[in-house]
Amino acid sequence: MAQTLLIKRSNITAAPPTIGSAGALAAGELAYSSHASGNRLYIGHPDATSGHIVIGGAYFTDMLDHTAGTLTASSAIIVDANKKIDDLLVDNLQLNGNAIVSTDTNGDLTITPNGTGDLILDGVKWPQADGSASQFLTTNGSGQTSWASIPSGSFTVSDGAGSPTTFTFTTGNTLNLIGGTNITTDTSTGGTVTFNGKSDADITTLAQGAISGSSSITNTAGTLTIPASGVTAALYGSASTVPAITVGADGRITGATNTAISITTSQIGSFSTDVRNTLSHTSTGDGSVTYTAGTGVIAYAGPGAADYRSAFSGGTGVTITSGSVAIGQAVGTSDNVTFNDLIVSGNLTVSGTTTTINTTNLNVEDPLISLGTGNTSSNLVDLGLFGTYNDGAQKYAGLFRDADDSGKWKLYDESAVAPTTTVNVGSAGHAVATLVADLESANVAITGGTITGITDLTVADGGTGVSSFIANRVLLGNGTNALSSVPTGTQGQVMVVNASGVPEFASIDGGSF
Repeated sequence: MAQTLLIKRSNITAAPPTIGSAGALAAGELAYSSHASGNRLYIGHPDATSGHIVIGGAYFTDMLDHTAGTLTASSAIIVDANKKIDDLLVDNLQLNGNAIVSTDTNGDLTITPNGTGDLILDGVKWPQADGSASQFLTTNGSGQTSWASIPSGSFTVSDGAGSPTTFTFTTGNTLNLIGGTNITTDTSTGGTVTFNGKSDADITTLAQGAISGSSSITNTAGTLTIPASGVTAALYGSASTVPAITVGADGRITGATNTAISITTSQIGSFSTDVRNTLSHTSTGDGSVTYTAGTGVIAYAGPGAADYRSAFSGGTGVTITSGSVAIGQAVGTSDNVTFNDLIVSGNLTVSGTTTTINTTNLNVEDPLISLGTGNTSSNLVDLGLFGTYNDGAQKYAGLFRDADDSGKWKLYDESAVAPTTTVNVGSAGHAVATLVADLESANVAITGGTITGITDLTVADGGTGVSSFIANRVLLGNGTNALSSVPTGTQGQVMVVNASGVPEFASIDGGSF
């Protein structure tokens, strides 16, 4: 059943007594006061000399009893799931939505960074001090603004050619840009001058300055004239022609024509003859090669069959007669072949169904023997070793992994039937063999059997040291000695440790103050 733990409590005293007084809290001891001036949860200070500490109570939880994200009078501020509060009042400021509002009459809003900190609005830093009278605010294009004065004085406007095509412009006046033929100006975009690319464009200037052209460009009263090139607009050059371009002294294209590509038949025939005459040949080894320059034909004459057979000879136990090779016995796929001692330096693969080794001793260098190499896609055969013995009748014994029994390894004997791809555990005489060995494992499972010959297994051997226990008692360790038990308690009691350090059942009650 559920147990009830009682701590110290009071409804007539606001707080527990101080250290040294009756009822004072011990280190770590809990107490609660439901007095109107209390409603707090206390715990004795860990050093047992500094009194008690307030750690909670209805006084505090009542301040949290409102909707998260809603500002509530005389309550704690609790943000909602988006870490927000709907309103916030700080002295004469109110933060609500996207607005910061002063709540006092005609109240100012003052934003002052600490020390050399900057005021940054929408990513732009504002000056840290006021400027001078008539200055304007400017930016460096990298997020920093500053105060600047309007420039005064004059500057020279020039076309780059020198006097008299220069004039002086004074700050505060108006500089006019006037368009001409095929040229437009737009003061709404900061004085943009647009040239449409036509050859008869002209620019009308003010009285100051002039524009001059090269030897092929004329300027008449500000009108620039570029003469036509005389070249017809077209695509020059093709699969059978190449373009011929004429460029004048001033760098302009003044002419363009197509010239046909021509290669004569005699030029092609001469090239073919020249190629054949450059080829040569060299013959090495058996056979011969001939080359005719007039026709370009290459001919090869190779050796005959007799020439090839003469290049081969027999070795030990091998004869070659008219190209036929023999070793003294038939070696067809269905023949039985006999040799004396056989040493295979490579890999030996036997594809028959039965391999019989009639030797007195079998020596295998491989420390691990691989079995069931073809059993890669199923678990239908047993793996292991078996032998034959006769104790009055021929019988079989062995060690195998049983595919039909979760892959358990089994030691058996007395079987009257030789295994095939599986061991028939139900065959006549089949029995579990005896294994004499020491077992060492972190997890030994004994199933389907009993352990005999042991009574009151000692604690050192993993037992309890006793044969039985009284019902409903809790066991206690006692070093390497036999386990003992705690007498059963009464309803509602819990297990505690007494002054002697011995567990026992008792009731828990913190008392009152």
